[in-house]
Amino acid sequence: MTNLGVLFFAEDLDFLLNNAIVVCVLFKGVEKIHILDKKDFKGPLLENINSAIAFVQRHTNEEYIIEKIKREMIPEIPEVALREVIVNAVCHRDYFDRSFR
Repeated sequence: MTNLGVLFFAEDLDFLLNNAIVVCVLFKGVEKIHILDKKDFKGPLLENINSAIAFVQRHTNEEYIIEKIKREMIPEIPEVALREVIVNAVCHRDYFDRSFR
């Protein structure tokens, strides 16, 4: 199996490519000392991207705009921007860097 095949189809990326997991962390404050929530995503690449997006969305503030009968929820970070940031981070990382562990 090629490395690309591993990234897209392997069930356990951590076993085959050490630097292929996606780690999401929510810290309290800006000092990065107290962890409020942390998840390691070790599945197939696309599943990891979707899980990372869901993690960030869960921890993102929303604004409610009530101008019509149904309120509109506006996230602090637009979904298209969030998806772009996470996909770029996953696509441009060095999967063969052994300094991760």
